Amino acid sequence: MRYALMTEPQQGLSYDEILAAARTAEEAGLEAFFRSDHYASFPGASGLPTTDAWTTLGGLARETTTIRLGVLVSPVTFRIPGSLAKVIQTADEMSGGRIEAGFGAGWNDEEHAQLGIPFPPLGTRYDMLAEELAIIHGVWTEDGWSHEGRFWQVRGARRHGEIARGGRRHPRIILGGKGMPRLAGLVARYAD
Repeated sequence: MRYALMTEPQQGLSYDEILAAARTAEEAGLEAFFRSDHYASFPGASGLPTTDAWTTLGGLARETTTIRLGVLVSPVTFRIPGSLAKVIQTADEMSGGRIEAGFGAGWNDEEHAQLGIPFPPLGTRYDMLAEELAIIHGVWTEDGWSHEGRFWQVRGARRHGEIARGGRRHPRIILGGKGMPRLAGLVARYAD
């Protein structure tokens, strides 16, 4: 049996507390440590400190050695796909190839409103997620790749060196959400 630890640090955990949890999971022999990607504290008390998911993963990448690290899951609305691909590639390089990249359509309209992040209807977010996955996969796997989409355009993207570890072309991709059957098609095409 394989075990992983999933945390919800938006409920007030500092980076040091997240690091302690990841190190404890690593010492206990767990396979992976995951954290959520939220900017607002919930459920429970609001206004608690929150940390950025990918920034903390970069730190954890340098302060752990064997445990796989991941985000469950990054909402498509939070970051531009090409930039996010570079962030994940960098964290993967920093970790020696231990990153698990989770993506989803997003759901918490309140945290979007708190930071002025647009929150389109669910169907549009799934259209965005499909395009985001195409961009991230293309940027990770093809040199000189281009994409003309409804939401984003990429022209002549250059790969960020050899990011693959253990024969993999890119970090493992995980998709999360309740978008069946739409999500099922994206899982079949992109997810590990």
